[in-house]
Amino acid sequence: MTDLVARTPFADTRASDLRFSAGKALRRGRRALPTALAECPGPSAGGASCTLRILGASHQVVLDLGDCRWVETLSCGTDGEPVNFPNGSVQLIGDWAYACRMELDLAPDAAAMAAVSAGLDELQHTVRLGVRFAGDPHARTVIGASVRRDGATEVLTWETWHLYPQHGEIVHTVSTAQVLTNWEGAACPTH
Repeated sequence: MTDLVARTPFADTRASDLRFSAGKALRRGRRALPTALAECPGPSAGGASCTLRILGASHQVVLDLGDCRWVETLSCGTDGEPVNFPNGSVQLIGDWAYACRMELDLAPDAAAMAAVSAGLDELQHTVRLGVRFAGDPHARTVIGASVRRDGATEVLTWETWHLYPQHGEIVHTVSTAQVLTNWEGAACPTH
């Protein structure tokens, strides 16, 4: 799949500017999602549908769970917690489990960054979304998502790459959402 080429430069400029948030909330009365540069439907698992979104040089993955919505966002801004790399978390929420791992790698030179960027064109995921940004052919954000089976359980997995060639930084995330029972009827917080 070919990346969208944005006319705009990075909204996020380096890994240290990133903030992370993930949470489940009611769909009604929620804050509107930010405008995306690109988005596409992702795979579905266990009754949950997924949308992949790229915001600036940031990503957002939205899982729709009936009356609830789970949103993972890694972006530059005031919302969320600063990211200390490497970082990982596992959360049990109602009848499902969510896990995320974030890593920061450094490319020692332009050739190494170009090699990482080229590798993103060969991702082995069911759905892939990418944006290249003005100013550098390797300034890009890419999301790949798939469903894999773990026994009888479907596990939704997505990976993201945020390339900041001006600083030689590569942020890579791997997230999973796994149905422990059926999504339907899972409690959703009211706050």
